[in-house]
Amino acid sequence: MKTVLEFTNLSPDERLDFISMQNIVAMGRAAPKIVAKILFAAGEAGDYEKGEMNSYAQKATGIELRRGLQGTYEMVKVLRGMNQGLVPLSEQEFDIAPKFGLIKLSSIIANSPEKVSQACKIITSRKGVTNQIRHLAEEK
Repeated sequence: MKTVLEFTNLSPDERLDFISMQNIVAMGRAAPKIVAKILFAAGEAGDYEKGEMNSYAQKATGIELRRGLQGTYEMVKVLRGMNQGLVPLSEQEFDIAPKFGLIKLSSIIANSPEKVSQACKIITSRKGVTNQIRHLAEEK
């Protein structure tokens, strides 16, 4: 899987070509994470302005990501948190993390930032992630 830096180093047109519908289908199960990396890199490179990620993604992919590739936007939020030093995950850990764990982590970042470190430990353990992270997110 390409890194965020590799996607950042592509030109805007190369990023658009990579995120095309044909490539998304070829990516299979890794598609949401790869598309999230591209969207994050494109945002950092200035391909779209704040608040325009959805329209950029629809133009680039031709699909509504919230329906066609659920969890993509949440994974972009996790990548932003990683970039800001709020989420103690490496990109390699992000790549192998369970999708559900990353989606729930996005919510934890927004609603319970004090639980982010514990959530990352659960995600990187890769054992019982769904139940543990769900329980952590529901704790008051």
